[in-house]
Amino acid sequence: MSRLFLVTSTGTLALHALIAALGPDIGSFRKYSVAAQKYLANDLASERLADFSPLYFHLNVAAERFLPNPEAALVALQILGTALAAGWLALLLQRRCGLPITVAAVTAFALDRHVLVYQRVLEPEAFLVAAVLGWLCLIDTVIDQRAADGAPKAPWLAGILAGLALLLRPTLLPIYLLVPLCLWLRGDQRWRRHTLLFLAPVVVAVALLSVRQAVLTGNARTPVMNPGTVFYEGTNPLSEGTSAIYPPLVLELSTAERDRPDAAHQIYRRVARAATGQELTPSEVNRYWSGLAMQTIRAEPGRYLGLLRDKLQRVFHGYRWHDVPQAWLYDHQLRLPSLPFAVIAILALLGLILETQRWRESLLLYLVGATQLAVMLVFYVSARQRLLLLPLLLYFGAAALQVLVDSRPRWRWFPGGPLVALAAALALILSLPNDLTRDDAYQNLGKTAGRQAFAELMKKQSEPMAANRQEALEAVAHTPWVAWTPAYFPQEDAGLAEQLATYLAAFLDGAQHRGTTSLEFDLAALELEAGKLDEAERRLRRLLETDSRVYRGSRQTSQPRVLLARVLARRAGNSGNTETGEAVALLREALERVPADSFAAADLVVLDPANAERWRSVLEKSLSRLDTSFLLGRAYFFHGRYPEAARELEIVVQALPEARTARLYLAAALNRAERLDDAVDHFLKARRQAPDPLLLSHEIADLAGRWAEAHPNDPEVRLLAARTLYENGFPKRALTLLEASTPPQRWRQAYAGDIRELRLVDRILNPENEER
Repeated sequence: MSRLFLVTSTGTLALHALIAALGPDIGSFRKYSVAAQKYLANDLASERLADFSPLYFHLNVAAERFLPNPEAALVALQILGTALAAGWLALLLQRRCGLPITVAAVTAFALDRHVLVYQRVLEPEAFLVAAVLGWLCLIDTVIDQRAADGAPKAPWLAGILAGLALLLRPTLLPIYLLVPLCLWLRGDQRWRRHTLLFLAPVVVAVALLSVRQAVLTGNARTPVMNPGTVFYEGTNPLSEGTSAIYPPLVLELSTAERDRPDAAHQIYRRVARAATGQELTPSEVNRYWSGLAMQTIRAEPGRYLGLLRDKLQRVFHGYRWHDVPQAWLYDHQLRLPSLPFAVIAILALLGLILETQRWRESLLLYLVGATQLAVMLVFYVSARQRLLLLPLLLYFGAAALQVLVDSRPRWRWFPGGPLVALAAALALILSLPNDLTRDDAYQNLGKTAGRQAFAELMKKQSEPMAANRQEALEAVAHTPWVAWTPAYFPQEDAGLAEQLATYLAAFLDGAQHRGTTSLEFDLAALELEAGKLDEAERRLRRLLETDSRVYRGSRQTSQPRVLLARVLARRAGNSGNTETGEAVALLREALERVPADSFAAADLVVLDPANAERWRSVLEKSLSRLDTSFLLGRAYFFHGRYPEAARELEIVVQALPEARTARLYLAAALNRAERLDDAVDHFLKARRQAPDPLLLSHEIADLAGRWAEAHPNDPEVRLLAARTLYENGFPKRALTLLEASTPPQRWRQAYAGDIRELRLVDRILNPENEER
């Protein structure tokens, strides 16, 4: 084994062990560990196994079964894998570059944020990088006559590492078929024998994957995880290609099933099966979602090309798009120097050009890099996916530096100086923040601060929320784009949206918050919800002048034009005046700017009835039948068209009874449509599904009040109605309702407890009533 390999690996291992010991504690991303625990407890459906990296999943199972601290052991193994990757990279580099540049490139790898972050997150990428670099390096030694003495030259060992890489992530399979060509082009005299030895372990790995997929999904031809759903996530009309963007119902249902590891995969199947009315196999589910993605592409090819352009820019941008919350948090808290990724990317692009002079030697590196780039362009760009690209970029960047160093005496004839200047300019451009990077940082900072604030608030959970009203308001204010209400938060004097809008407006006067488009956008949405239409309109028109962008995925619209259209439509009502016409024009403009925007299309169905079928078809080309009805139901509800809202939402609830958010909207719509009994029935079912998070607090409080009025002599109804009023922030109404009751003996104790608590809340909110 090469001395360079040993020194590099050992040094990296020691460095990373020290960083792990002294670095921040961020907690664990427990998707795989929870899945392993459920698997060992026979609580994981067999088709769920196809949702995880095969080898990494079973490694987690083994760790959970045999080790006392499995998560710590896996992190230690990932640090070891990263150290091996550094050693393999050093061997690759030494055959191209001098020792100083080799050491510099490996140091950049060891200190890179991608590497440091994802060796601490329980995902297979750290092992994948080590396996891929290992087989690339070993294949190189098979045919490189200049390889150091003692370096392993066994092609079957390279094949074993290649097979392990397949079992971790099967995306590089096409590359292995080109290895014989690369061996032949490199002049390997024994390329046929070496090919057989290399491919033998690879064939075994492919066979294992195929058998596994055949057993789990009924389709052995595609030994990969869930390509159809992931393709949809990076292509659907609400995606910016930076992370997994779920369709609306998948987002709502997966949020409600946090105890299930990576529940979205299973929910994709449930939604597809409910939408089609067929018991689709996992393979058919993938075809269903990829079919919707292809319909979107065919309907709006220009948008898709623009999305590919944006993804390509984000591949090389200095900002790291984390799709794992703990990864962002650890990255944010690390205080270590790291070579900017944009600098690495620009040097690598220069190296990619210069290395064409010796393309045979670098062909496999070109192919692996191109394949991983294609994966990100087809699916989506994230820092985790970019980790495999990093060592390849460092290789080509180091090669570019070596060419520049070797050509230094001839720089008067060689355009090294201009190239360096151009590279520096491009690196600066790719390092500058833009609207979406600032918005992503804004959301991640808000989520982190919000979790901390709620953790502190939960320590006071024995006290009524009214006593901690300000703390609760501050906690919710960290994530104003999330449309839910803390239980028992007082709202009688002013709704939560109005209180939040007033609270957040003060931040815009502070120097540190000036010009924050994200906060302005969220504040406008709150003002719209609170009925402050003039304030919301002024804010949104300013945002339109700056043409700034935010990104809210499938939770709510990301376009100021859609929000402004809603402001104008709400002011106009159903009178059909000029403001409604302007709202329709704004929505059409929003669809031109973001073709197939689902929120704009849903509002157009409501506000432009003459062309409703046209706009509905926009939704149906890119969303499931149930997602279409879900968005339309909420749009009809917002615009006061309650019978139509109920009709659409009933379709969703009938097909997906577990869709709690849809059921709550349905209950509120039925109440407004004067179908009180049906509304109560759906509300009670939603409440039994889960008591929180609270949605539509004012609408649900109105429903509870009407229900109590309809049953004046039913103490059980009045008690539950009072509790519902209190949970949703209306303690005065709840207290009035209970004190006006004369319950029979069997309810007296329960009433007494509620009345005592509500009187305490009343004294907190109204100190002048202390004598009461």
